[in-house]
Amino acid sequence: MNRGRNIPIADILYKIYQSTLAIDKITSDVLKRYTNLTYSQFVVLKCLYFSPQTSQQEIAEYLHITQPAVSRQIDLLKKKGYITQEENDVDRRENKIILTTSGEKHLKKALEISMKKFQHSLSTTNVQALNLQLTNLLDSLKTTERLSL
Repeated sequence: MNRGRNIPIADILYKIYQSTLAIDKITSDVLKRYTNLTYSQFVVLKCLYFSPQTSQQEIAEYLHITQPAVSRQIDLLKKKGYITQEENDVDRRENKIILTTSGEKHLKKALEISMKKFQHSLSTTNVQALNLQLTNLLDSLKTTERLSL
């Protein structure tokens, strides 16, 4: 369609958006079929795995979702025994959210299952190149966002 012409940025951004939606849907379907986690719970657990003892506010900021949305997922994950909350020694108004051993085990299972679903889509070389491009894009967008404030 765009042979010999520059691809408009809007087309690239739309493809990124569509890819994100597809990845979210596939991951949700896999999680529903093979685990007892929703996609929202999965991303909260993943956030806690990579940033242990994080506050609810930090999770909301990292995932770009509201604190009430995080609070709902935290309540559900606590009922499942996948996380605990501890009072923050520095700021008693804030709780630290901690991934339990059971939560880590279920997260690792969910990561393994969901990654198998995507392995066939990208070669190792493509994954590395895409990771670099997306990292550069995110860094650039963060810089642009800071400059516009």
